[in-house]
Amino acid sequence: MRLGRWLCYLLLATAAVATDKEHKDSGRRTFRLEWRDLNRMVRGRNIDIALPSGIQLNGRVTSVEEDALMLDVRKTSNKRAYPKGRAVVPRPEVTEFTLARKEGHAWSAVGVSVGGSIGAGVAAGVVQVVEGDGRRALGAALAVGIPAALGYGLGWAADHEYVNVIVVPDGTGRAPAQPKTREVRGPNW
Repeated sequence: MRLGRWLCYLLLATAAVATDKEHKDSGRRTFRLEWRDLNRMVRGRNIDIALPSGIQLNGRVTSVEEDALMLDVRKTSNKRAYPKGRAVVPRPEVTEFTLARKEGHAWSAVGVSVGGSIGAGVAAGVVQVVEGDGRRALGAALAVGIPAALGYGLGWAADHEYVNVIVVPDGTGRAPAQPKTREVRGPNW
């Protein structure tokens, strides 16, 4: 019973930290891009965008036209204005968005390996302490599975980066600088 209660508290604490919006946005890098640079920088990538009308969209950018952003909408807060599927977001509506970047699978693999190794050590101790074959098997499976899953989650978070992008008008030069901001002009960022 104590293990179940402890696990419940751990899951609730993890959920509370994960849903804290301020914690999620802290340390996030911000880039300023001109409209003409958007196509090569964000085409084919997932974005979250909050339109000035209050509509939230999530989807993959299919292309950036002269006057609109073409988006394959996966999530929407207003299904009537922007249903799931192909959507055209007018250029004046696109002022800033969050870009999801994936850096590979290396940290996910490291997290599972370290978590599984820690779990295997704990499982060896659980098997020695717990009586009954069924309870031993369950204890060993939980002792390996939970740290491996937590390691994978931490690794997945390390492999993914979310970047704020502010769209500035073309040809106006540099926009006023803000803290933690740098202008991006090349494909390697």
